[in-house]
Amino acid sequence: MDVIPGEEPSAGPNYYNFDPSVAYTFHVDNNTDGKADDIEFEFRFKSELRGIVNDAGLPLSYVALPPITTLDGAGLGLRQHYSITMIKDGKRTVISPMTDKIAVPSNVGPRTMPNYDGLAAQGMYDLGGGIKVFAGQRDDPFFIDLGAAFDTLNLRSPGTDMLSRFNVNTIALEVPASLLTKDHRAPGLTAYSKLGAYASTSRPRVTVRGRGGNSLGLGQFVQVQRLANPLVNELIIGTKDKDLWNSLEPEQEGRFLDYYTNPRFALALSIVFGAVVPSTPRQDLVNALLEVRTD
Repeated sequence: MDVIPGEEPSAGPNYYNFDPSVAYTFHVDNNTDGKADDIEFEFRFKSELRGIVNDAGLPLSYVALPPITTLDGAGLGLRQHYSITMIKDGKRTVISPMTDKIAVPSNVGPRTMPNYDGLAAQGMYDLGGGIKVFAGQRDDPFFIDLGAAFDTLNLRSPGTDMLSRFNVNTIALEVPASLLTKDHRAPGLTAYSKLGAYASTSRPRVTVRGRGGNSLGLGQFVQVQRLANPLVNELIIGTKDKDLWNSLEPEQEGRFLDYYTNPRFALALSIVFGAVVPSTPRQDLVNALLEVRTD
């Protein structure tokens, strides 16, 4: 799961952190019913202000006192711990508590973090049982000439990967296949070896903000963003329905069917360039993105 795109690596003094008020969740469908609620993995983060940064009230989150070479480094004034909870059949099981795991911070620079690759490697945790996890800032893996694409397809040659050298906050979770499949056997040994999945972020329904910057989340969590297939929300769903789309579950996608059978992006191409587009309604996007395959 990648969140907060377009992170400029040197964007201090606060840099980019995971939100302690947000639940970051992986949702898995392992019985091909189109509902990704069979197994879920929820990540929660907690910020810790520590050391001289806290004691002296410094304006910087990370300082070379001495240079930060470990995730316990004295200059790592702002740290984020995180927990992992597996949810299955309504039962919540803590896979890893909010204790020793620390999200890898931003790459502040060579004076503060002289060996950032080594520092980041310390954030890769083996939890045993075939489970490994990482949370922290990484180079954005997506590539697109973003400015040209959204300038009404003002494409150019050569193109420019506008996400190159920019970062995202990444949560990477590796689990054995037997933990995901319906009958706990490896794929190839079960009729339920096909998996569907998406990732989401959710916030408390109500946030109460008090004096001193403190806030309290109340009520159930509400999904505010989801992603599985890239560019669906960006290029298929109409602007007026993007927030609604993000708030709903994949099994509710049918209410957006018209956007798939009558793609507005194709309409925009015909209006701007006079391009010839396939007649509507179309079934190709429905076949590719919406139908649940059981064969």
